[in-house]
Amino acid sequence: MFNPQFDESLRTQLDELFQLLPGVLSGDFSGYPAWFVNGTLFAFLEGNGVAVRLDRKDALVWLLDPGVKPFSLFDGKFRMTEWVQVFRDRFGRSLSDSCIWESAYNYALLRAGVEGGQDSQGEASGTQIVAI
Repeated sequence: MFNPQFDESLRTQLDELFQLLPGVLSGDFSGYPAWFVNGTLFAFLEGNGVAVRLDRKDALVWLLDPGVKPFSLFDGKFRMTEWVQVFRDRFGRSLSDSCIWESAYNYALLRAGVEGGQDSQGEASGTQIVAI
């Protein structure tokens, strides 16, 4: 039986952080805690990090950060394009310090065709998370 592993305390922190973003609902993605906007998945917990989907250009920039890696499943056998994994050690003291959440949220809005979505060029107005 599949038993997804994730950090429950991180789930609680992300639930609190993401509730600040309009329209975000928590749910499940293959047994992992996940967050959606307008039905579009933008983040989920896996292991000791958070997988987020970003615009390709944003993903390339974030991959320069040592706490961010390309996201893959099954020990690297299946790479999810445009998805990166942010590891817990990268967060430091506060999850809200990172603008990667806004990037993932705004990209999900853009993919869902919702006004307010924003690509890596900032073509449309986006939403920002205010620190908790």
